[in-house]
Amino acid sequence: MVAFAGTILGLYVSTDGGRTWDPTALGAVPVVAIALSPVRVRDRTILVGTLRGAYLSTDGGASWGEAWLEGKSVHSVLFSPDYADDRALFLGASDGVYISRDGGETWAVNPQISGAVYALVASPSYARQPFIYAGTERSGVMMSMDQGRTWVARNNGIASLSFDAVAVSPAFSTDRTVFAGGASGVWRSTDDGLSWQATSLNFAEIRALVCSPGYATDGKVYAATNSGLFVSSDRGESWRGVSAGLDVLDVTDLALGSGGELWIATAGGGIYYSANDGASWVRRSSGLQSPYITAIEWLGSEEGKTYLLAGTWGSGVFVSSNGGLSWVAAEISPDTPFIHDLVGVAGYAGQKVSFAGTTAGIFRSVDRGNTWEFTGLLGRDIHRIVPHPDYARRPNLYVGTGLDGVFRSTNGGLTWSSLNEGLANRYIRDLALGATATDMAVFAATTGGVWRYGSMPESPRYILRFPLVFKLTRRG
Repeated sequence: MVAFAGTILGLYVSTDGGRTWDPTALGAVPVVAIALSPVRVRDRTILVGTLRGAYLSTDGGASWGEAWLEGKSVHSVLFSPDYADDRALFLGASDGVYISRDGGETWAVNPQISGAVYALVASPSYARQPFIYAGTERSGVMMSMDQGRTWVARNNGIASLSFDAVAVSPAFSTDRTVFAGGASGVWRSTDDGLSWQATSLNFAEIRALVCSPGYATDGKVYAATNSGLFVSSDRGESWRGVSAGLDVLDVTDLALGSGGELWIATAGGGIYYSANDGASWVRRSSGLQSPYITAIEWLGSEEGKTYLLAGTWGSGVFVSSNGGLSWVAAEISPDTPFIHDLVGVAGYAGQKVSFAGTTAGIFRSVDRGNTWEFTGLLGRDIHRIVPHPDYARRPNLYVGTGLDGVFRSTNGGLTWSSLNEGLANRYIRDLALGATATDMAVFAATTGGVWRYGSMPESPRYILRFPLVFKLTRRG
């Protein structure tokens, strides 16, 4: 029996079932993937992926051709199961899937997959169903039903992806729509999180997602990204950039006013304002002591004044009563200057209540952010605070933490209890609520997918993972 093993020192071969090993002619390159031709007994062809390209041998490894994709990391390699006739080869590289249909003479990268591809596998019934699956860095599991010509995402549960943002449609009770975003772009579910599809905004890292209050009629979704602000007016089907006038494109958060006004927070450029849905922007950062803004919240307008809160990374909380034209530091700020999240809500008898999520717990203000007091979860890194939609009558708060999962308070933050049963990943980056006919669904964006708390949807989820650590291929 002949066996091949890939190592950091090259490709090795054993002719005695693995008892002894000898180096092949392909040495001094780290081999991370191996594939043997489906007709290897006849053609003796071997394909390997290395951290410096891909190589093909047609004599059982005795000699090797010139490198393909020289200099690129090739994490996975695949022969078409019908290679003897179609001559198709597939390479999963650091920047996508490369396909050759002439035995490696020419190559083309498929534009539908971006980022690294770590695994490639063909359907066992390839002759009848020429399906190929790819495990990718940015888009989860991708599937081709036409020998690699076109690809679609197949990510029920998307548990293999990391997410930093999640948003629920304001019409969730009828449309069951949820959006999630992270390094792989924006994803959408229209069945209560049972299944997900990547949207066309797949080339930017998502920092925050916000649905328009009028989403049921206008279909608008906003995405704050490291490449500017994007908006969709067709429920996530298509996206357009709205960043004209921005000096800094790393947008960390956004706030919507009742009249369609937009404020965005940036990492290094302060705060910007738009009165025309992002068509143009002006900077509104006067008085801010730091240009690194981590959170912004619109508290409403009253008697000709527009109230805003801004959180910074290192300088605490700032308040504005004129729509951001000028800012002043909170008179009594949270004990920590590092602010993750800010939220304002109408409390009992119309009381204006604000909450701040910090690296040291949760703080509360009842005077539009001018003074703050500690209210719970001491020492925990609070990433997101979400109040119940009817907070005045049901003062429930849901909190996502960086290490300890989700917590809930049913009394406005006086006491807290964990909400982590069944939650396998407790690195929470964002939370969103969706009201159903029977309860409140809580969606959590984590470093291990999107998780849902509440009464279960009708169908089960599927967790898909594609690890690729080492591959040993043998022939006999």
